[in-house]
Amino acid sequence: MGTKVRANPKFQAFDSAGLPLSGGKVYTYEVGTSTPKTTYQDPDKSASNANPTILDSRGEADIWWEGTYKVVLKDSNDNTIWTVDDYGEGEEAVVTGNYNLVLNGSFENGASLPDDWSIVEYAGSTNGLDSTAQTHGMNSMKFVSTGSGGGYIDSAFFEVAPAQVYEVAFALKSSVVDVRNVVQVVWYDENQAELSSTSVYDESAANPTSWTEYVYPATAVAGAYYAKCRVYGCHPSDATQGTTWYDNVEVRVNPAAATLTTTGDIIYASAANTPARLAVGASDEMLFVNSGVPDWQSIDDQTADTSPDVAADYLLSHDASAGAIKKVLMADMLISASKIVIKQAQETVTSSTTLQDDDELVLTLAADTIYEFEALIILTKATSGPDARMHFLGADGTWTIGVDLLVDANNTYSAVFGDNENITYQVLSTSSGAGDVTYARCKGTIITGGTGGNFQFRWTANTSTANALRVEPNSFMKVTKIGTAV
Repeated sequence: MGTKVRANPKFQAFDSAGLPLSGGKVYTYEVGTSTPKTTYQDPDKSASNANPTILDSRGEADIWWEGTYKVVLKDSNDNTIWTVDDYGEGEEAVVTGNYNLVLNGSFENGASLPDDWSIVEYAGSTNGLDSTAQTHGMNSMKFVSTGSGGGYIDSAFFEVAPAQVYEVAFALKSSVVDVRNVVQVVWYDENQAELSSTSVYDESAANPTSWTEYVYPATAVAGAYYAKCRVYGCHPSDATQGTTWYDNVEVRVNPAAATLTTTGDIIYASAANTPARLAVGASDEMLFVNSGVPDWQSIDDQTADTSPDVAADYLLSHDASAGAIKKVLMADMLISASKIVIKQAQETVTSSTTLQDDDELVLTLAADTIYEFEALIILTKATSGPDARMHFLGADGTWTIGVDLLVDANNTYSAVFGDNENITYQVLSTSSGAGDVTYARCKGTIITGGTGGNFQFRWTANTSTANALRVEPNSFMKVTKIGTAV
């Protein structure tokens, strides 16, 4: 009898965490007995394996089989992981490895139906290999439903490990979008008794009508040591008539997932086609690139920029309206911390001493915030006429406002406007000549209370007269946030 390697070049096994079974032991016996039976290191049987065969750090060994065996897999401490009797040649051959675990996944072998797959067909269906519509190799698997469903095919058993993550890949197309197609992984225990199934694809409304490739994860359930891939073409629960084709069905161990040990771990490529694990970072760390690979680093460990260039340097900002992280020029960030309003049109008062809200000079301030305040009020009058009354009003009685006034005409400070939200107005002596300009410079501090709202400039003539008093364009008010009130 000739020797055969099973479907993968190397035997490989995994522990219950889905990691390679380093130091694992493979015991081989005559079927149904405890009589040792030899396996080989090569197809020519030039060297026998020890019995048990010890698996390397990847959980692998070169095992060439001759006929059928009872196989017992144990860990390095001789704890039995599983026992399979009558393992060997035949339709129910078992596949292992880090490549495609599905035998004949591209449907290249077979006459009318694919080898190494079993089929269940529904009434009125026509199913089989199709050499006229394929995307990989020579054939695809075709299911035709007249309304009662097409059928499904099951792959041969392949070995899995509990909690191991696998990638399920396949190509699919249908003649209509609304047949129901389902792809599952069916899980079995160590005795190949069915446990449950995982549906990685279940679509009955938006199937592709041209070849489309899919890749989905599937995690082996607790107690699963074997699995099959089950592919439904035109599921019988949907009465839609149509045709579905599958090609290049693959199930692979996800090498990246096998390296993850902690929630928050990141997988990256340490070299071409070499996945590696980056452990989750700490709460005070950011992700940097160091020597070409990602690296968590503490903010406190970074070199301080003691002379930032506000015209060229950027900061990161969260744009709440866009739901995105964006870069912001430092100069723009500084501007955004201030609010300013500039008067655009001349405003006039005559024959009144009633304080009026300026039409433009008003700012909306946040609650519980400390602001620095400055303003320039440009006053003129048509002829010799009234002095001005000036006033600043906060949103409510919880605000604290302190404003000083400097008049360029005499270059002296007047008394403080006030120390509450409704500060006492000040009388400003304006220049006497028609068209003369008086500049009133104001500065101070605003501490808003629990209610935000408008900070309003108010003004009028100190004496009721027909002679106009005017606030001119380019007058402005500006506040700059300096902190949060406590």
